[in-house]
Amino acid sequence: MTEILTLPQSADKIRMLMSADPSQLLDPLRLARAGKRIMGKFPVRDLSRIQDRLLVNEGDVSYSLRFSLDELNLCLCLIDIEINGKITLACQRCMGPFELECGKSSLIAVLTAKDGIDILPREYEPIVLDEQAITIQGLIEDELLLAIPLLAAHPVPVCSGTEKIERINAEGRVSPFAALSVFQRKAQ
Repeated sequence: MTEILTLPQSADKIRMLMSADPSQLLDPLRLARAGKRIMGKFPVRDLSRIQDRLLVNEGDVSYSLRFSLDELNLCLCLIDIEINGKITLACQRCMGPFELECGKSSLIAVLTAKDGIDILPREYEPIVLDEQAITIQGLIEDELLLAIPLLAAHPVPVCSGTEKIERINAEGRVSPFAALSVFQRKAQ
């Protein structure tokens, strides 16, 4: 049976299929049945979804995807994913370059419907096949987005911005209750 994609409910899937390199589209069940492992590298400059978080877009991110069938029959198949690489972010204290060593591994459970999400063990990260096309680049970008901290910063002892922040905080220290003193004077 051929799936018919219509707007608006399938807009994201259509966009993904149109923009994706067909060689990057994955058939996880076929790969799991064959017990395949895919390894490779992506240049950081090609990972479009993380570009706004980077200070410098140089280097590579290596990956390993191992496909297997789920022995517990909780999902269609499993993808064991590992990523490694260095990315350069802006330190939020000193605004200088902050190199982050990204090493992350996840176990992704591929489902055909949202119904099975509730019964998955906590260590499984669900992905629903019906909602999106799975690409290698998409999986790598997802993992990197999860690995990047919300507040990237050098450790306090080595960051050049630490002294500036401490000085600003000491100079501008105002009691949070200072505004209430106006009301106290009016009451008297």
